[in-house]
Amino acid sequence: MRRSTPADFWKYVDRSNPSGCWPWTGATDDHGYGRLRYQGKEWKAHRLAWVLTNGDPGDMFVLHNCDNPPCCKPPDLFLGTQADNMADSARKGRHPKNLNGYLPAGENHHARLRPEIMARGEKNGSAVLTNRQVRAIRQKQKAGWTQRALAKEFGVSKGTIGFIVQRLTWKHVK
Repeated sequence: MRRSTPADFWKYVDRSNPSGCWPWTGATDDHGYGRLRYQGKEWKAHRLAWVLTNGDPGDMFVLHNCDNPPCCKPPDLFLGTQADNMADSARKGRHPKNLNGYLPAGENHHARLRPEIMARGEKNGSAVLTNRQVRAIRQKQKAGWTQRALAKEFGVSKGTIGFIVQRLTWKHVK
């Protein structure tokens, strides 16, 4: 079996725009980063671009100045730690904690603006209970059942029962 070469990698990088990004044109992951197998190892494309151009970065992360996940242009890449990566993410408005308000939240969140599109309760593919069971849990709890007994009866955790009876979850079920 023939080993991959740098030319095999670079043929999947669109280098037609010298002043812009050089996007990976092969397979990508759910976040848009290029993914490939090179010399028997799984790689993110931008990291391999760094390695082929600058050498092994060791434990350092390869980050994007351009904030474009498929970009493999070496001048658009830089090294940093995990903390640098998180700080860069927050500065650019991509951090899950949404520190700079880039993502919609509160009354502007899509769950509030368009509740009809949310897969709530039994419409959620991960739901274990039905709306009818949730109503029964609340009724039985009012009748004196313990959370432990309810959890055993419905095959869920005591914490799940607690959230249901406190209306922290399944709020839409009356």
